[in-house]
Amino acid sequence: MPVSDEVRKLIEPTLKKLNISIFEIDYVKEGKDKVLRILLEKEDETDISLDEIVEASEEISFLLDEQDLISDDNYLLDVASAGAEHSIDLNKFGKYINKYINVHLINAIEGENIYEGTLINVEDESISLAMRVKTRTKNITIKKSNIDRARLAIKF
Repeated sequence: MPVSDEVRKLIEPTLKKLNISIFEIDYVKEGKDKVLRILLEKEDETDISLDEIVEASEEISFLLDEQDLISDDNYLLDVASAGAEHSIDLNKFGKYINKYINVHLINAIEGENIYEGTLINVEDESISLAMRVKTRTKNITIKKSNIDRARLAIKF
């Protein structure tokens, strides 16, 4: 079992109690160092605070030291937020209803291949966004099969 899967299995129950979920785990070599990078997000999709990151980092560090899962002599533990504009797993759009997102399309719709708006609906085959166009709101439906990538976006 890869290190990232073992770490996920070990820390997920503790993070769940903190209302925090794992966005991504990577165990990589960077230069001469090995780095265990764990990116976190709140389960309820609110912003994760620095205090919550610190608390989670301390819990993770304790669990890793206690279980000694990683046999390498030295590694760096990097626990951080997934970020305000992190990517969205295309199979998990439902988790982002009422969130402002950026969608990059494979084939343009109405001459555009990038759309930003509030995700208002998720179906099996499509998603719907509410977008501001000048002074009005316009809804657009996009087939999931036409989406290359998506991410959370910051609304200005």
